[in-house]
Amino acid sequence: MPRIEFEKRREFLTSLPGMIDTNERFQLFKYASQAKGAVVEMGAFFGASTACLAAGISINPELSGGAKLISIDAFKVGAKHALAKHVLHTAKKYNLTDKLHITEKAIDWLAVTRHLTSRYVRHIEFIQFTVNGSLSNLSIPENIDLLFLDMPKDSITMHPVAKDLLPKLNCHSKLIFQDYAYLFSDELIAYFELLEQINVIRLCTSISTSNFYEVIAENPSRVDWIGLLDRSQSECEDLISKAIKRCSQIKGKHDNCIIALKFALVNSILKRSEHLGLQSQKRIYSVINDLLFNYDKQAVSLMLTELLTKDFERM
Repeated sequence: MPRIEFEKRREFLTSLPGMIDTNERFQLFKYASQAKGAVVEMGAFFGASTACLAAGISINPELSGGAKLISIDAFKVGAKHALAKHVLHTAKKYNLTDKLHITEKAIDWLAVTRHLTSRYVRHIEFIQFTVNGSLSNLSIPENIDLLFLDMPKDSITMHPVAKDLLPKLNCHSKLIFQDYAYLFSDELIAYFELLEQINVIRLCTSISTSNFYEVIAENPSRVDWIGLLDRSQSECEDLISKAIKRCSQIKGKHDNCIIALKFALVNSILKRSEHLGLQSQKRIYSVINDLLFNYDKQAVSLMLTELLTKDFERM
């Protein structure tokens, strides 16, 4: 049973730094323990998700014989990038600064991730790669049964994933979107909402800020993943509005998720309007007014501050 096996490893798997809670970590472990084919991770950071996925693979009878998680990440950021501050802060908090490779131009944390996940080194293949146009040159299996996405939440970064990875999914493959309920995930919220609407994927469960999907298209290789991504960006606000409505109807869904989706809508409107017209202003006013009067004011204030300052740090 995945739960029993997870509990044996809980102390270690929940100790690793990362923005995923215990329930999300268990779900990653469970899904990897039940995968019937290749498991691929886009975005590892310091390895919390990596370790959970690799630990699941280690007990998976279908993947015996040295199967590995393919973990793809840049593992590097420019010294002046917003993420750099978060990398330095997290490394210092966990006494890992000495394992960072720091130059005037960049910070590299691959050694940190290798160190923290070394318990499962036999089940991990790290690929240090910046998504900048194509993933086709990477050695990735043709049949992906589980794809975990924790990368920049914009359509430009998603484009090579849609081109080179999503067609390798099978019917019934699992697709995990970490940080779905996040105000800066607007472009991918729209994309996944469109994929749900046209029955390419279906939501299996929603845990914390992550959504876990199953591919239900009979032949994913024939899905126009790129065309649908482009279409979703032209219909972004309407699709996010539908996602908010869908999320509001999920029994037991936490208000913070709804708040995040509503701010994602505001962020989308702001990004796509060089000069805000009256209609856009009215729409933003309506969303903010609803948030202020119908939701937890502290949560709303925190997300509004994050939106206005564009600060990477979670408050």
